[in-house]
Amino acid sequence: MRYALIFFLLAATNLSAQMTNQNVMKFLNFHIFLSEAGFLSEEKPLQAGKKKEEKVIKATNAFKPIKTKKTNAAVKKREVSLSEEDQLFQTAKGLFQEGNYRESEDIFIDLLQRFPDTKLKFETTYYLAELKLNTGRLDEAMMYYSKIIQDYPDSDYAAPAYYRIGYIYFRNNDYTNSLKFLSLLGQKYGNKPVAPESYLLKAKVYIALRQYRNAITACETIIKKYPNSNSMDDAYFSLADLYQTEPEIRDMEKARDNFQKVVDQYPDSPYCEQARQKVRFIKENFLEYK
Repeated sequence: MRYALIFFLLAATNLSAQMTNQNVMKFLNFHIFLSEAGFLSEEKPLQAGKKKEEKVIKATNAFKPIKTKKTNAAVKKREVSLSEEDQLFQTAKGLFQEGNYRESEDIFIDLLQRFPDTKLKFETTYYLAELKLNTGRLDEAMMYYSKIIQDYPDSDYAAPAYYRIGYIYFRNNDYTNSLKFLSLLGQKYGNKPVAPESYLLKAKVYIALRQYRNAITACETIIKKYPNSNSMDDAYFSLADLYQTEPEIRDMEKARDNFQKVVDQYPDSPYCEQARQKVRFIKENFLEYK
């Protein structure tokens, strides 16, 4: 009986230790994730355009391990981990594209927790930002987009991050900061595909501010600077709509001409039929063309 009691106490002690270790590991993993995501960082935000010093990378490069069998085994283990990172990322990305945001978010966060130095860090951060935006968590989305701008200014996701921040400020009726980030996008990434879209958003901001001539300039910039972009039909339609609807700048001939360009040049545009109807309406009711 006494031996059974001793055995029971030893088993309970081991189980308690295992549970404690598990809790500690969970805490450490979560702490690592928060640090990597910038939540625990006390560093001052960098100025726009400056790269953050990559101290971890420099420290890693300074370490030169001796080539032994143990080192080779470690390299092979790392290669397996990289393939696992890719698998996690593709799974989460697929769920995101299907609109399954909850499961997608869990996997993206798990990826950052398990592989804090992953090569997919900026892609994962961007998708987490998009998840937050699509689910209405604008403040959290802003935080992730800001991290991309600060830590990965040379990545393909930096320009879209500027655009998204401008959009979030627009949604929050903070037009001053919206214009600030959209202007920075144009200055830094004027050759990126998202640049024409940023001018369309600027036009909307100016319309909200009743600065209609600035809105016209934004639309005309797309037409002049990005003639091969996918935003051309939007630009012509928005420009025509401004000339038709805003009393301060109303010009029915310019409205008709720009609506007609949508009809003639972009027959596959979702605005085409609406533009055709507006051309007919303007001719019949304002320009007296029968």
